[in-house]
Amino acid sequence: SEIMYHPPDFGTNSPDNEEFIELFNLSSTNVSLFDPAHATNVWRLANAVNFNFATNQTIAANARLLVVGFNPTNTALLNAFRARYGTNSTIVGPYSGNLDNAGETLELWRPDAPQIAPHPDAGFVPQLLVERVTYSDLSPWPTNADGFGASLQRITAAHYGNDPVNWRASVPTAGAANITAPTGTATLPGGGIVRLTFTVQPGLNCQVEFKNNLTNAFWQPLGVPIVATNTMLIVDDSLTAQPQRFYRLNIVP
Repeated sequence: SEIMYHPPDFGTNSPDNEEFIELFNLSSTNVSLFDPAHATNVWRLANAVNFNFATNQTIAANARLLVVGFNPTNTALLNAFRARYGTNSTIVGPYSGNLDNAGETLELWRPDAPQIAPHPDAGFVPQLLVERVTYSDLSPWPTNADGFGASLQRITAAHYGNDPVNWRASVPTAGAANITAPTGTATLPGGGIVRLTFTVQPGLNCQVEFKNNLTNAFWQPLGVPIVATNTMLIVDDSLTAQPQRFYRLNIVP
């Protein structure tokens, strides 16, 4: 549900120690990351990184689990990671391999029931692919996740994962719900004022941006970033010298 594959160089820790993969249990029941009938047969991450989950690992209903590249038994690294992302979520690791900054394929596999005699492959444990995501640092994947402080966040957990349309780049929310897309309206209270009202998540650092026409090369900041203190963000703009203007809200680290 979230992939931090290229932490920024301006982070507080070593970039490798700020990478993470977040798994989200969207069901209403606990999910065991092992075969309850054969507890040594466990779920695993494969391809870009390799990691076998513990024989007693579960994800509670509607909960999240973080997999990292460092050993969580290292208290200093664990505390630094928690401080960086402000998370108390369960953290496991270390995985081997790495999340390539240019793009990789992540796979989640689970064990099926072992083959039993008289099957010729008695004892063999088939593996079933649960999820595969091949991310990239190039469009149509969100490019702001490539070292600019944002992570890749799945927009709708129940929808197809290996589709860039179902991912956005946004401020990391390790172990917490992904940031929902803000919505906004514009009204004209008078006096040449355009009043922009956005519905946002509290605590986000929000930058309103504008263009006077959509052929301009760059969006321009409207004032300075504002930290949302509640679910509604209101910004006024004077439009007395322009016939029209286009706006958007950008969530910044």
